[in-house]
Amino acid sequence: MKQIKTFAIIALLMLCAVFILQNSSMVEVTLLFWQFSLPRALLIILVLLIGILIGALVSRNKRYLFR
Repeated sequence: MKQIKTFAIIALLMLCAVFILQNSSMVEVTLLFWQFSLPRALLIILVLLIGILIGALVSRNKRYLFR
């Protein structure tokens, strides 16, 4: 079982490395008055984390609303 877990971790790390290498080009982002450049992979990861945070906050608030 430990070997399967180790293999899964190595496979996920390799997939992350491939993702980062394929999305390393810089993109320009404009948000209201700010304009900045960052790697596409970082932008995707930031948007994913923001989505997870919003989803967690909304689901947390639903539990309190429907008691």
